[in-house]
Amino acid sequence: MPRSFQQAFDISRSLATGLKALEAAPWPLLLGAVLMQCTENSGGNGGGSGGSGGGDPWDDYDSWESQDWQGMGARVGELTGFDPASLTGNIGATELAIIVAIVVLVLGIGLVCGLMVLAFRSWVHGGYLRLHEEVLRTGGGSFGTLFGGADVFLRMMGFKVAAGLILTGIALLAVLPGVAIAGVGYLVTSPSLYAVAGLVGLGLFVPAYLYVWLGLYFGNHAVALDGQPILGAVEHSWDLARGNRLWMLLYLLVTGVVWMLGMCLCCVGIFLTRAIVDTARTEAYLLATRTSAESDDLWSLHS
Repeated sequence: MPRSFQQAFDISRSLATGLKALEAAPWPLLLGAVLMQCTENSGGNGGGSGGSGGGDPWDDYDSWESQDWQGMGARVGELTGFDPASLTGNIGATELAIIVAIVVLVLGIGLVCGLMVLAFRSWVHGGYLRLHEEVLRTGGGSFGTLFGGADVFLRMMGFKVAAGLILTGIALLAVLPGVAIAGVGYLVTSPSLYAVAGLVGLGLFVPAYLYVWLGLYFGNHAVALDGQPILGAVEHSWDLARGNRLWMLLYLLVTGVVWMLGMCLCCVGIFLTRAIVDTARTEAYLLATRTSAESDDLWSLHS
């Protein structure tokens, strides 16, 4: 029988294991951490901050609603020397077609670049996880293992796409009630309903997203280390998380904090802490999914 979830995901032992693994095979693990960090999906991290000022913020909303749009356009022209009305008069069919073509071209290039990064990450990720297991079992690791995930490349990429679609779908479903309330608020001109919409949206989105994200978290491990197909990886990861989400969330939060502490070491330290944390999480996965006979011989447990 595998170890209990709490035993497998013991935070102190897990992090100590990650440190020992980094000491045993520093260069392959560091290179893998660099490649994974540099291909990390970091979109959506930069929230803008609104301007500050006194008074009720909804006063600005009311004044905006009462603005005369034509007068606003004139004021924009005074400040910038640009007449917004000239757009409708000067853009012909040819110019519009050029603008549309440029937008489509930019979006196409962005999509191609995104797919290339995803493909490269999927290729490296399989080998990176196998490198963890190699170090944990033998006390050493090779660059060949790091770049040896070609056989699971398509499944890894498919799982990442599937997980992304599932999480996006859950996010959209979770915010729909908030959007509906906001729509009613707009129709009846009730600013207070916007605050209600925000609370409802966050109240549904955060737990729903976390619940599904935790259920899918170890799908990459299931593909790379257990040879699972895409749907099998989803099911395998979901089964692992079933009944263990609170402990799993605590484990990922604490190890995540350790990971981010690397930013304090001139930023490049994040590669060190990432290698430690990623290897620790792989060992926890192995202990939780392997029988005692299959995991008792891990080098990391006896070094």
